[in-house]
Amino acid sequence: MIDRHIADLKPEFAPTVRPETPVSDVSEALCEPDVSAVVVEENESIAGIVTTSDVVAMVTVTETEHHPTARAIMSSPPV
Repeated sequence: MIDRHIADLKPEFAPTVRPETPVSDVSEALCEPDVSAVVVEENESIAGIVTTSDVVAMVTVTETEHHPTARAIMSSPPV
């Protein structure tokens, strides 16, 4: 994992979630105007990002997982 801290990379307007955050909550954040990615934060570092494309791709693989989390779909490393 790249050792980057939230304060170093996170734009002021990017919402953050924890890896355990349900995808339904992540999706709600992505529905906000001008939000195309959500930063996944763990231990005050960026663990990954979830984009609209990640959520769309997840739709095809969720038949076996009923409540996916941000960790399950995030892109990592984020940069």
